Amino acid sequence: MFDQILFAKIGWGDVYQGKDLTGRFRNDAWWERYNFLLRPDDRCYGYIPPITRYESPPKPQISDNWLVVFVAPENGSGATVPVGFYLGANFKPDYTPRPDGLTDCYGNQCDFCVSTEAANAYLIPVKKRSEFALQVRVTKHFTRNFAYARGNRVDENEDWRLILAETAERVVAVKRRFDRIG
Repeated sequence: MFDQILFAKIGWGDVYQGKDLTGRFRNDAWWERYNFLLRPDDRCYGYIPPITRYESPPKPQISDNWLVVFVAPENGSGATVPVGFYLGANFKPDYTPRPDGLTDCYGNQCDFCVSTEAANAYLIPVKKRSEFALQVRVTKHFTRNFAYARGNRVDENEDWRLILAETAERVVAVKRRFDRIG
């Protein structure tokens, strides 16, 4: 059982190693396109796009040892499904430039806000993602492009948070079926 679980909504892609993404976001920089790119330091650096005027990433009270489940609308416009996850993830207090210096299509340096060791990063193959479609209203509960299922002093007994936590546990339980990054 995981004590700290965060779901983060990102664009849809197959591998998240630099290829174009699709989805409902207005920002076409898509820095999350690199969330599962293995770096020379054996880490993966994740980006969670902001959707509010505050332009800030998740800022959990405890920044270490999170299960972060990345979700996206299937094929860019379908049901929201998990696309991958980080175990033992650590959050930065704000968006931080990636240590590898990757840039977007405009030449801007890409940021990240969460990272994990590559051995703890799992990408769910496209054909297996729909097995875990979220059974909650994402538009209602992901008000800042992310939602805490457990941890960060949320009411973990709310029905929708229980459903998210159960989904996260099911996904991680079958991680051997997924592509481990490192």
